[in-house]
Amino acid sequence: MYYYLSRAVKRRIINELRDSFSRHHVYKKLVPYIHDKMAYEERPQYGIVVKNVSASKMQLSADNFVGHVISYITKAKVENADSNSIEWVRENTAAIQENGGAFPSPAGVYYVEWTSDTTFEVDPLLAVEREFLIEFDSSSVGISVTVETGLIQTGTLFVYTEVDQMLVEGTHYTVAYDTGTITYITELDGHRLYADYYYPTSSRGPYTAEINGWNDTAIPGVIMAFGRNMHEGDKCAVIVTSKRTLTALEYGGQWDISVSFDVMARDPIQLEEIADLVLMYLWGEKKNRLEFEGICIQDISHGGEADEVYDETGQDMYYLVSMDAQIRTDWNIHVPVPFRITAFSFVEDLEAYREATDEEVAQMPSTLAIYPCLTPYMPKSGYTHNYERIT
Repeated sequence: MYYYLSRAVKRRIINELRDSFSRHHVYKKLVPYIHDKMAYEERPQYGIVVKNVSASKMQLSADNFVGHVISYITKAKVENADSNSIEWVRENTAAIQENGGAFPSPAGVYYVEWTSDTTFEVDPLLAVEREFLIEFDSSSVGISVTVETGLIQTGTLFVYTEVDQMLVEGTHYTVAYDTGTITYITELDGHRLYADYYYPTSSRGPYTAEINGWNDTAIPGVIMAFGRNMHEGDKCAVIVTSKRTLTALEYGGQWDISVSFDVMARDPIQLEEIADLVLMYLWGEKKNRLEFEGICIQDISHGGEADEVYDETGQDMYYLVSMDAQIRTDWNIHVPVPFRITAFSFVEDLEAYREATDEEVAQMPSTLAIYPCLTPYMPKSGYTHNYERIT
C-alpha cells in the first residue's frame, strides 16, 4: 500500500509541475527534465528530480472502518477469471449531473473482457425488474406470455406474485429463454404475476486501456481505473443498479507523506528562479486543485544549496537546492457487499414452513424468504434454492 500510494503522489506532483512549467515562456524547455529519480541519459542544463518519499500512517479508527458505500455501481469477480485487470470503479459524477441526476447507463451487469493486454470489450447483460406478466385466473393455465424484450438470459428469471411468493420453474411454469415466452402449468387464481430477469445486448468496443490509466466512455457513468495487472483473457464485471444501494464497506485512513526533490541548474540565477517557481506553482497554483483530489499540501520548505563539478576540465559547476513538501493524503479499500435483499414476507405457521419441501413452500400463500440477487457473475454451486429460509 505504501509504495502504491507514494508512487501515485509522486506522479501527480510531477505531472502538475510539468503542466505549470509548460506555460512558462522561458522555462518550458524544462518540462522533459522533470523526472522521478535521476532518469537522464546525460545531464541537462537544468532539471527537477523527485527523489525520496517517506511516510507515516495515521489511524483514524481501531479497525480502519470508515463507513458504508452507497452507489449505483460496484465491481464484481467473474468465475474462472482473475478479475483484477480493473483496479476499482467509481461513479462519474459529471456524467450523472449532465444526465439530469439519473445514472446514464441502464441497470444490469456489464462484463469487461480483455482481448489483449491493452484492449477490452464490454458485453452488457441488462436487468428488468418487476415486469408485469399476467393477472391469473382459472383460464390462465396453459397460456403463454412473452416478456417485452423477447429474450431472457438462461438462469436469471425470477417469477413471483404480488405478495412476493416465488414460483418454481418446472412446477408452476416453463420458459423458452431464446424467445422469452413463459407458459403457465399450475393454477394460481387471483394472483398478479411479475418477473425479474436479465437479457444480453450487443457487445461494445474494443476500447484501449493504458497502464495506470482510466476509462469513462465504455460504460457511461462509470470510471474504471487500471493498474499494471491488465492481461489478455481476463474478465471483470461491473454491476449497475437502478437506484443507489449498499455496495461496499469502506476501510481507510491517512498518510503523512514527505516528498523530497532537487532542483539543479548550471547557472545559479536560473537555479533560484526555478526553485521559486516550484514553490509558487505547488503552494499557490496547484494547492487547491490537489486538495480537491485528496492530496493536501501542508508545507513546503527549502533545504541547503550545494554544488558539484559538471566538467572537471573546464571547472564548470552544477548548482543544486533541495526542497521538501509535506503532504497528507487519504487511502481507502472497498470490500464489496455482493448480495442485496430484493423481497421478504412473513409466514404464520413456522412449524409447517420448517418441515415443508421446496415445492410445498412455493405453494404457500405467504412465506418467510430472502431472495438474493443471483446473477451469472456469481457462482451458484452453493445454492439449492432460489431463496434462503430464515426460521
